[in-house]
Amino acid sequence: MRRTVFGLLILVAAAGLILTASCQRENALRIVTINDGETLMSDIIDFGEITIEEPGEEPEKYIITQIPQDVVGIELQYVEIGLGLPTLTPYKAHITKIQISYRDAAGTEYDPIVLPVNIVVDAEPEGKKTEKSVFSLVPAQWKERYFSDEAQDAPEDDEYGAVATLTAKITVSGTDDVSGKDVSAEGNADVVIGNYWDDPARLGQ
Repeated sequence: MRRTVFGLLILVAAAGLILTASCQRENALRIVTINDGETLMSDIIDFGEITIEEPGEEPEKYIITQIPQDVVGIELQYVEIGLGLPTLTPYKAHITKIQISYRDAAGTEYDPIVLPVNIVVDAEPEGKKTEKSVFSLVPAQWKERYFSDEAQDAPEDDEYGAVATLTAKITVSGTDDVSGKDVSAEGNADVVIGNYWDDPARLGQ
């Protein structure tokens, strides 16, 4: 009887270890930080000034514009220990897609966008290692679609120019290169969209 009970205890303990490992594998991919945790001040359009001088004529100044891409940093972490068994091949999370959805302060939702990416995050059982990369949090085409009407005129230097405060929900997803299982993680970032004052001599800066 004692041997039977002892055997059952061993089986229960082993099952517990497997379940624990499985739980640790769930949500093992996580977003550590986006844009260093800072609010992104996203300019709808940049106004700049160039001077063109034709031979024998007076120099003429022209206003040019461009819609900037808002590229920010993202830091990821992947904690994957498998079933606790040794492996010659380390686990890697291969991130292939970033989806971004936006919601403003009034609850209005905008169409989400999907960005193809190629980010590899090495697993580290102790959770001390991270991988840094970049992505476009607010692409130029998306800003042009929703906020081009707000970019007709260059604001004066005393105008703040904010037109929308958004919460961006970022979902990164891909697969584990070893196990083949799907992995994903979510995070949020604050974005303030506006037509901010630009120094004409510093287009794109």
